[in-house]
Amino acid sequence: MKSLLFIWCCFISVGVFGQTPKAIEADLLKLFRGINTNSSDVDKANTEFSRKLIYYAEKYPASIKWPFESLKKENLNISTSSDNMLRIYSWDTWSGGTMHYFESVFQYKVADKTKTLSDASKAVVDDRPSYYRLYTFNADGKTYYLAIWRGIGSSKDAETGIHSFTIENKELKRSK
Repeated sequence: MKSLLFIWCCFISVGVFGQTPKAIEADLLKLFRGINTNSSDVDKANTEFSRKLIYYAEKYPASIKWPFESLKKENLNISTSSDNMLRIYSWDTWSGGTMHYFESVFQYKVADKTKTLSDASKAVVDDRPSYYRLYTFNADGKTYYLAIWRGIGSSKDAETGIHSFTIENKELKRSK
C-alpha cells in the first residue's frame, strides 16, 4: 500500500512541477529534426515546432536562460540579450527553393511572466529574416535590443542588417 501511495505521489508531482529542461529540449529537438529531414509536409512540421516552442516558452519562464545546446547544434539560432529579458529563436523553414524562408519566435519577459510573439503570424510576404546575434544597449533610461539578421533571397542574393527592439507597455516593439 505504501509503495502504491509513493508511485501515485510521483505521478502527481510530475503533473504539478512539469517537465525538466532536458525533457523539454528532447521534445523540441524531435520536432525540429522533423523540419530538417525534408519531410513531405514541411509546413506542418514548422507549425508543430513553432506551436510547441511557444507553449514551452510561455509555460516555463526560466527557459529564456536555458542553453538548448542540442537545438543549437541542429542549427536553431538562439540569441539571448545580456539582461535575459529577450530571446529570439530563428530557423530556416526549408519551404523555399533557393530563397530561404525563416521563422522566428520572440520570447520576452514582462514582470514575472514570459510572453511570446511569432513573426509568422504577422508576415504579409515571406521575406522574414533569421536573427543570429543580439546586443543590449541602454540609452536615456531605456533598454534597446539590437538584433543582427540575415536574409537569403537566392543562391546569389543575401543581405544582413540590424533591427532594434524595445519592451514597452508589456509589449515587444520593433523600431521602424
